[in-house]
Amino acid sequence: MSFDFSTLITDRAQSDVSSLSALMAKKLDEWTPEEFEQFNNGRPKGGYWWTDLNRVTACMEYINRELQDFGYKTGYKPVVVHDSPETEEQLLPDGYTRLEWIKSDGNQYILTDTIPNEKTKMRVVFSTSQSNACGVAVCDYNWKNRGFGIWGNAAVIGNQTPQSINLNDGLDHTCVFENSVLKVDGEVKLTYSGESFTTPCPLSIFALNRNGRIQEKTAMTLRELSIDDFNFYPCKNQSGDVGLYCPENKKSYWNAGSGAFTVGPEMAPEPEPEPLDPYTWYKEDSPKLSQMEQYLSNVDALRSVFELPDYAPQTPKSMALLTFAKANDIEIVLKEVENVIILIISSFWYSGELYSGEG
Repeated sequence: MSFDFSTLITDRAQSDVSSLSALMAKKLDEWTPEEFEQFNNGRPKGGYWWTDLNRVTACMEYINRELQDFGYKTGYKPVVVHDSPETEEQLLPDGYTRLEWIKSDGNQYILTDTIPNEKTKMRVVFSTSQSNACGVAVCDYNWKNRGFGIWGNAAVIGNQTPQSINLNDGLDHTCVFENSVLKVDGEVKLTYSGESFTTPCPLSIFALNRNGRIQEKTAMTLRELSIDDFNFYPCKNQSGDVGLYCPENKKSYWNAGSGAFTVGPEMAPEPEPEPLDPYTWYKEDSPKLSQMEQYLSNVDALRSVFELPDYAPQTPKSMALLTFAKANDIEIVLKEVENVIILIISSFWYSGELYSGEG
């Protein structure tokens, strides 16, 4: 690999800074297409952009390889701009397929481990057309005692009479319980301010768990469910079992009723984004102090390999409040180092190495 040293910028001037300042003072709708193009591609010499960082880094990489080839140790350390992304944990176990929804015909239900109280958070997205006996995600002791959850036609929190709510219109509804408040499709429908409570039995889905007895099973479609910090994803396994899987506790919840759930379309896994090059600067990056310190340290490490001419500038001490002259100095230093390397290579022609053994 080579580097084109003619691309280094060593002639920045105050006029460049003034031009950029004038541009930034203009309203965006007054910018010309050329000004937008220059700015969006990091070209105005009055600023120090990601393009400058990448150009100088590429130059330093090239010089460092040259010096290493000649046996020099520079102390150059590449600046890590982006940490390597952590491998995301697999959402579902091998052989499981995530589904958009699962649907009960009124005979299937799922029993969870959750025993709610007044602090329990729950989010459930469902639809049902069943007009009565329609437990969606609910448990209680009796009609007015230690209840929590949602029916298709009512909702309850704690020791109170369930609030009548008409959600059995066949449309998708989003119900969110948090801080003893129920919001349905973003609207507050129920608030509980009574005494603390704990339900006597676990929460059931597609049914009501009344003091350990499953009843009011419901023909409904379930799309989303989360309880506290646990997510429950509609899925099927390699054996065709259909239910919910929770990656937080790594547990499957299958049909505890009769018959079988109807399954919705399979959900294709979301494509993973292309990882960023760990050593490349991008337009959106905001350089950290430690990165800029290493950046200048690398310039100085390469400068220190040789004794440069007296007119060669020193490496700037900091990127903070960098002037156009100091920005020039960074790239002038690299040019001077390369000039010394060129002289070393040229000296080989006169050392007899190319003609050794000839007489």
